[in-house]
Amino acid sequence: MIIDNRYHYEFSEDTYGVFGALLSLGTTLLLDSDRLGWICKFYDPITKLESREFDENRQLAFDKAYMSIKVSVMNFELDEAYKKKQLELEQKRIEEERKRQIEYEKALKNQHAGSNEDSNDSLLKFLIYGALIIGAIWLVFTFAIPLIILDISIVCFIWSLFSKNHKVYLLIGSISGAIYCTFDYQLGWLARSLVQNASPFKQILPYIFYVNLTTGVISIILLIKKFSDKSTDDENLLLIETAQEDEEELFLQTENTIVKNHVTSTLNTDFSSSNEHSLNDTNPLTRGIYCNNCKTVCTDENIFCENCGSKLSHNTFTPDGDKTCQICSYNIDAGFNFCENCGNKLN
Repeated sequence: MIIDNRYHYEFSEDTYGVFGALLSLGTTLLLDSDRLGWICKFYDPITKLESREFDENRQLAFDKAYMSIKVSVMNFELDEAYKKKQLELEQKRIEEERKRQIEYEKALKNQHAGSNEDSNDSLLKFLIYGALIIGAIWLVFTFAIPLIILDISIVCFIWSLFSKNHKVYLLIGSISGAIYCTFDYQLGWLARSLVQNASPFKQILPYIFYVNLTTGVISIILLIKKFSDKSTDDENLLLIETAQEDEEELFLQTENTIVKNHVTSTLNTDFSSSNEHSLNDTNPLTRGIYCNNCKTVCTDENIFCENCGSKLSHNTFTPDGDKTCQICSYNIDAGFNFCENCGNKLN
């Protein structure tokens, strides 16, 4: 029978046999001597592979044999594909090596055949390059350098437009270049050599002279403006610095005045407190109550005189005949009935 249009399979019956009986110690023969098993055999005519599986169940034997042949065929196809890939790589490597060998042999033949031609080509290239270098040097020293020197005023002026750090020096260079161009045009130094080497420069030189002269005049104007602006900026900066110094000096003076006033006020307050304290300490008239009977000085807490036992009044007379206010301890003349300091009524 055929399955998947490829695999052939067949079944055959089988018993446990002698080997199975030995493995089961004879129990199979005693219990079920007529029991049969199934052997399923698969064969692949393409790969020539086969698979054989045994099971008591016919379907299980078929499944086992079918899966076994499928796995075997898959592994066989993978091995064949790997071998084919390796063979292709080897053939490709051999082909590339053969091509390199052919190219090497061809190049070797061309090298031997064209050695004389290469030497001739090298000599020709050397002559061409040498002529070009000599021509370039002749052009540089005959035209380029003289033109740059004559137009140095224009070059420095254009450079000064883009350079801020060296603008003054470039403007001075532009003025110097204009002066040199004037002398050269009148005396014929580089201008004469240019005209001799190339006659068209005879018509161009006047324009070069006027352009350089104009550039020099513009450079003089810009240089004067630059210095004037710089002097103005210096004056403004000096005025700003002077104003800042004046403000700082005024601030320091104001600060010193405030500090002095504060110190003076503090000293006056301390001095007043010290004087009041010293007066309170040195003048015994303001420190106690005076007895009207015996004129003895008693403490503020006493109600009766310590000397004579008389009752002390809230307002007492001093030994000089003045009154002392019990509330603020201020000395008042004997003719007053109220305290001049706090307004307390005197007894």
